[in-house]
Amino acid sequence: MKKRPPAYRGGPAQEWQRRQESKWVPFGVLMLGRGLLTRLLLPGIMSVETSGSPKFPWISPFHELLGAINGHYQTSLYEKLGFEEIIKTMKPKIFFAVRRQWYDKIFSERDLDRVRRVAEIIEAPIPEMPDKPFMLDPIADADIVLTSWDTPQLDREIMNRASKLQLVAHAAGSVKPIVSDAFWERGTRITSASAAIAFGVAEFCMGLILLAPKRVFWSAQGVKEGKWQDGMQVFHGPQEIYQQKIGVIGASHVGRHLIRLLQSYTCDVLLFDPYCSAEKAKTLGAVKVDSLEELFSQSMIVSLNAPETDATQGMITGDLLA
Repeated sequence: MKKRPPAYRGGPAQEWQRRQESKWVPFGVLMLGRGLLTRLLLPGIMSVETSGSPKFPWISPFHELLGAINGHYQTSLYEKLGFEEIIKTMKPKIFFAVRRQWYDKIFSERDLDRVRRVAEIIEAPIPEMPDKPFMLDPIADADIVLTSWDTPQLDREIMNRASKLQLVAHAAGSVKPIVSDAFWERGTRITSASAAIAFGVAEFCMGLILLAPKRVFWSAQGVKEGKWQDGMQVFHGPQEIYQQKIGVIGASHVGRHLIRLLQSYTCDVLLFDPYCSAEKAKTLGAVKVDSLEELFSQSMIVSLNAPETDATQGMITGDLLA
């Protein structure tokens, strides 16, 4: 293995060696949460190790600031270094285009404080339902727009107003309801919370998988009707999922996390997903099957975790359930 060169001492030869093994990043990076203030430090280019620590001794006064940018310290460190006024002017402006119902549920005051450390929140009332007229004025000043369920589509009229827009952060799952051809033409970056939401959805699926074999739903209905034992006898009575085959449709974010959860219950997990290879399925902890017929014929329980697309519409038929 090639020996890593010693720490830089100022000589051109050592510096050349370090450049060969370094990951080079230009200053001027601006993003929400990480790297927000790197463009404040020095112009040009600095070599940064994988760990993120600076390589040059003359940049060492800024080492702590880089750590703060990466989330290791609080905003007070910026103030200590005398950057508080510059920071205020360099913060991107973020516009919350979120319905009041979701705003109150999604964002705690603690979350909003974290946002304020790295961005300036545009003053705009949180509406009962965001519509296009609500969007048009605030979005003109926004570098970042935060959207969620019920946010109107970012169509051509809205995108024409959003001349400064660099990022859309979608606090929901699929971005399909809010994107448009005009949005993609602009090349604006977009991210969603689908991977984070997947944990809760997978856990809900896991809960249903545990409750259904115990006939909880049928027993609850039977109790309401005064039939204390009848509900327990449906589908051949209560069963365990231990060493049973559980089918999962779709190696989505939800499907993958559900497969991980099922590993704790000594189940045999079958996976149907035409876009997932047998090798990948094995690494996830499942055995790939080639058809829905095979999945349904072998599985005690099937969890449907595929996205809603034209290809998946009507994929579950009565014949599969018979």
